[in-house]
Amino acid sequence: MLTINELFGRYIMKAVKLISPLVALLLITVFFAGCATITLATSATTNSTLNSAVATNATNSMLNGNATTGSATPSASPSANATTLASSTQKATTVGAGTTETTLSVNNSTPAVGQSVTFTATLISGTTPISGLVTIYHYLNGVRYNDITNPTTFTFAQSWTSPGTRSYYATFAGNSSYLTSTSRVVTVNVGATQNRTQITASVNTPTVTTTEPFNITGNLTNSSGAGIPYQTIQLDRWNGAAYVSTGVTNTTDVNGSFTLTYSESAVGTYKYEASFAGFASYSASNSASITVTVGNRASSQLLLGVTPPSGKVASGQQFTLYGALTSGGTGIRNAPVNLQYSLDQKTWSPASAPTTTANNTTGAYAFYGSVAGKGLYYFRSVYGGNVTYLGSTSSITTINCTGPQATTLYISVSNTTPTVNQPLLFQGWLQTTTTKTPLSGEPVWLQASTDQKTWELGSALAANTHNGSCSFAGAIGSTGTYYFRLYHNATDDYLASYSSIVKITVTSSSAKLGTQLSIGASPANPAAGQAVIISGILKSTESIPVPVAGGNVYLYWSSAPGGTYYLASSSPSITTANGVYAFSGSLPSGTYYFKATFSGTSHYLAASSAPLKIAVQ
Repeated sequence: MLTINELFGRYIMKAVKLISPLVALLLITVFFAGCATITLATSATTNSTLNSAVATNATNSMLNGNATTGSATPSASPSANATTLASSTQKATTVGAGTTETTLSVNNSTPAVGQSVTFTATLISGTTPISGLVTIYHYLNGVRYNDITNPTTFTFAQSWTSPGTRSYYATFAGNSSYLTSTSRVVTVNVGATQNRTQITASVNTPTVTTTEPFNITGNLTNSSGAGIPYQTIQLDRWNGAAYVSTGVTNTTDVNGSFTLTYSESAVGTYKYEASFAGFASYSASNSASITVTVGNRASSQLLLGVTPPSGKVASGQQFTLYGALTSGGTGIRNAPVNLQYSLDQKTWSPASAPTTTANNTTGAYAFYGSVAGKGLYYFRSVYGGNVTYLGSTSSITTINCTGPQATTLYISVSNTTPTVNQPLLFQGWLQTTTTKTPLSGEPVWLQASTDQKTWELGSALAANTHNGSCSFAGAIGSTGTYYFRLYHNATDDYLASYSSIVKITVTSSSAKLGTQLSIGASPANPAAGQAVIISGILKSTESIPVPVAGGNVYLYWSSAPGGTYYLASSSPSITTANGVYAFSGSLPSGTYYFKATFSGTSHYLAASSAPLKIAVQ
């Protein structure tokens, strides 16, 4: 039997942070022209704007096609509180010659935000497919709407940009030969377990020559702004009708950063975007459009200097970065120049809004500013080029700042509406303000107040940060409203800082609630040694489940589905405010079975996930 060290080697599973984020309803109609099944493709774009007529008072329902404006007809929903169904059928209430049966199904009842789903409707009499006008209804504020009377096959697009539950049903009105029939309700739960993602990206040189490589760099982040590591990013190019893949991909690093390198062989203006396909735990996303101009241009040169010449300044002291943009010794007039800074000469970020070179023969420019904390700061200027000149980058100029650095302190809490004596977890994050460097070994205090005027220690001891992080655990013993904040004292190297204030409302205790625990992996079938994330959500089993925050979730593994399970991580993953837990690591070749367990608390019952099989190549 493998031990856990043999299984994972030095890649011990460790907790990682994830997060998640509402919605509308619609209606579609299709005419069955002598065929058994018509497929309706529902796609999710970024914004919901669909053309044509709209039913009276149905301001949120817009559909493409030759729809006529209908009137709202109040009607009771077939099943207002229907449970989620992948497909459903309800036979006609009148039995006899010409009895019909209408069905409606969806290929995916739990799609991700931004993911397309396919609705399929059928109309039969006995076992024979028949022709007829079938309408798919939706309800808005308790009123039924019939938006389309179109005797053709109809496909529509609807934008779903947030999670939520949507319900549909189909009706055949009947005719002289056949009786009416109505399907059961089909419910689509959008974004049930996904975390929303975002891609920010930019190009290093927006104007290049033919065959000259350019880099599109960016970050893939979750809804809390944290980078998502080890995910594939694709470079897409606009072809006049849609964005299509260029075939260039790259994988995000541990911070969620990526670089995509590409070049064009023909002169022209091109548009690109970076895209992420998404998976079970994360939604798909794409960056804003990025324009690159390709042409045949002259070279440019960019110089950069500093005043004072030594580059040594005190914290907050103003300095000047200046230079000239030229081509063949002649200044380039009225050209935009960007200033960038770095802390390691590897990752560069904008340091200022762009400036413009002077309208003379020198091409002179200047930036004025200061830095707030002690350390070395590296600067360079960048010219992106245009249709006449190639872009260029200056050499690096160093600023040496002495004095204490400003700090920024953040706070989060596992539950803002706990019951009396329910466990709470306060978490803090301390970093330098300018460089955003996490700080270790710095004492942080938890302060409490009932009026936001008088503050007392919420914990007798300070928590020392480790890689920027610190935490406080405890419970509040009486009902009421309380306010908490974190405080970092000033030192020789760092300035003092306070976090924002969190409000906590404590109510009386209640009986324990049941819980449920999901589990999944990304990628589902990793290669040996490849990073894999095992994650899920802990939530209650109430009629409207809510996430359980601050719960300790442990991960276990087995070599067989019915075998003995062993602890896979020596420490638990503590669920976030959205009930999310996660473990990361890598595995050797083989087949493994994992399950997650929650031992329960004084307010929640214990739960275990279903087994998860992972086949490692």
